[in-house]
This record gives sequence, structure tokens and C-alpha cells, in this order.
Amino acid sequence: MPGRHDIYYVFLPDLNNIIRANSNLLLPVVPDIDNWMLRIEEIRLPRNIVGHMNFPNKPDRQRIDDIHRKAPYLMRCLRISGMPVQIP
Repeated sequence: MPGRHDIYYVFLPDLNNIIRANSNLLLPVVPDIDNWMLRIEEIRLPRNIVGHMNFPNKPDRQRIDDIHRKAPYLMRCLRISGMPVQIP
């Protein structure tokens, strides 16, 4: 069950819409904003499969592995000074 805050009801397409609408504010922190939006779109389908308790097929598993491999690079591109970023 999601929490009470509205953020718990934001879906990945909503997140991309928020990023697109506020890109002027996010560009100083996320310089490669288009790449982030692309990655968010790429994980949407595998996330839905897992979120609905189904087993991902081979292409979806490969997509998930690819995103996980690319996550450290995307995180290094963020310009957040002094904030530790860890990827499990």
C-alpha cells in the first residue's frame, strides 16, 4: 500500500512529464536530462511487470540489467555537491 503523500501516486510517465515541464529548473542539476527521460521510459515496462508480480522475460531482464549497469554513469553526471549517491 502506498504512503499518504501524493508522491506515492506519481507514475513513471508522470515523472517524465514533470521533468519535461520543469526542465529549466532541473538542467543545473541534471545536465543530460534527455538521457534521464529516456532511461525512465526504458524501465517503465519492466517495472510494471515486476510491480504486478509477474516474471520478466529475457528481453525485459536484459533491459533491467542494462539500466542497472548504466545507473552509476547517470548518477555521476548529476551535479549535486556534497550529496552521497549510492546504487544498490
